[in-house]
Amino acid sequence: METEIDVHGLTCSEALRAVQRFIEKLYINHGRYFEIIHGYSHGNVLKQFFSNKNNYHSNKILFVEPSWNEGRTCVYLKDGGDKNVKTKWCIN
Repeated sequence: METEIDVHGLTCSEALRAVQRFIEKLYINHGRYFEIIHGYSHGNVLKQFFSNKNNYHSNKILFVEPSWNEGRTCVYLKDGGDKNVKTKWCIN
């Protein structure tokens, strides 16, 4: 199962639609973590956009955090109501 989505070169609205579809697919398959690859220098607008979990318009987002790689954002999904969410560190 894919755990990253590359949105280089997309507008914010195009990237949001792609990420929302990715979230639905991942959530249905019980995925709980993924990374958005938005790029570093030319991806600043997308980086700022995706750093705010409210911009996803999804109730499936648990939290988002920056990766150590400035061209990526880490996204953690809720575990279907399970309070014991297992996460992994964003190390890519």
